[in-house]
Amino acid sequence: MTMTAAGCVPFVFPGAGQAASPDGAAGPKTVSHIEAAKSVTSVGAPEVIRVVGAPERTSWLSRIFDHKSTEFFGDAPIARGDYIHHGLGRVAAPAALPGARMMAAGHVSLMFMPSFMGMQDNMVGDSTVSPATIATHYDSVTGSKVRVVPHGMNASMYMFGVMYAVNNWLNIDVMSGWTRKYMDMTTFRGMVGSKVLGMSGGATSGFNDTQVNAIVRFYQDRHTHFHLNFGLSLPSGSTTGAITMLSPKGKDMTTRAPYGMQIGTGEVFATPGLTYLGTTGRWSWGAAFRSRLPFARNSHGYAWGARYQESVWGGYLLPGDMILSLRVNYVRQDRISGKDPLINGVGEPMNPLYYGGQRLQLLGGLDIDGHSIGLPGYSHFAIEGGKPVYQNLYGPQLAQGWQIAARISQLF
Repeated sequence: MTMTAAGCVPFVFPGAGQAASPDGAAGPKTVSHIEAAKSVTSVGAPEVIRVVGAPERTSWLSRIFDHKSTEFFGDAPIARGDYIHHGLGRVAAPAALPGARMMAAGHVSLMFMPSFMGMQDNMVGDSTVSPATIATHYDSVTGSKVRVVPHGMNASMYMFGVMYAVNNWLNIDVMSGWTRKYMDMTTFRGMVGSKVLGMSGGATSGFNDTQVNAIVRFYQDRHTHFHLNFGLSLPSGSTTGAITMLSPKGKDMTTRAPYGMQIGTGEVFATPGLTYLGTTGRWSWGAAFRSRLPFARNSHGYAWGARYQESVWGGYLLPGDMILSLRVNYVRQDRISGKDPLINGVGEPMNPLYYGGQRLQLLGGLDIDGHSIGLPGYSHFAIEGGKPVYQNLYGPQLAQGWQIAARISQLF
């Protein structure tokens, strides 16, 4: 409840505020409520008096529109935003895109980044093909027809990272983690024909390759940042994982897992990139280029194809310091060159020619500042998920069905 001084009873001021009586003696002076309000104002008291303990009456809609962010945005700098992000503050940065944010000098951030992906159905170019068509029309790496066709695959990845701000224009981060992959397969009887023999599944798991990155800010103003990304992918993951599958002869066979089921690459990659971030008011946006370029074939005789990724996104700051974002992501990857002689057989994913292509994905995300939900220090949570809206693959190969990624970080 709110009331003004105009609603109070008249005030009586003694002493210096007294007026002279007709006989010259000083007496009390009674002033009106309007004069009282002026007198209160003249000594620095507010004109609006709030009753202690009474909540202000506001609608849920006005609370949304009157919400004030505690971060730095545009022309309204807040110290906390400058302290954490060195000037740019709360901007949309996709959970599945490391290296988009930078910290102010001297800070350290610990990160946990789980991600999950599902693949289903097989495609050649931009068309879906049936397992029976693959088994009767496409060759395996051995030269005979494909007899084992995958019909689904799931992958779970758990990445851990640490980032250190050397200064305001250079951040360094290191990431690695653990991955599990599982594939379902259909086996066809004999070496020809479309008669299904049975189903089988295989899994691989282990530690990933290690990523080392340098993020260099080369331009900034109040509304814009540009970052260069320089990095290396180092071969700490296994390339010798094995699976057991049903053979066309009706027996279980254990063999080296296909290329896409291996946890590591066995290669060193350069991972250059570029990031642009912008903001005005509650709106923020960004664009990024990422690449993964192989230096040479690994010790098994093959190299993954070069990979290129371009993203654009936009976000809006909601009440509670949450950013809702939408991202368009385009990925293209070259075929595998060379082959591993131990990845051999009549399975579709054992042919190195059946890798690579291009995808266009649409992803939505939510970015939450930890302090807004009562977490101590500077913590951060982001999640993003989506699926492809277009795929054109060097098939036959499994098509991507969906993906979801999260990022949890704590800054010190």
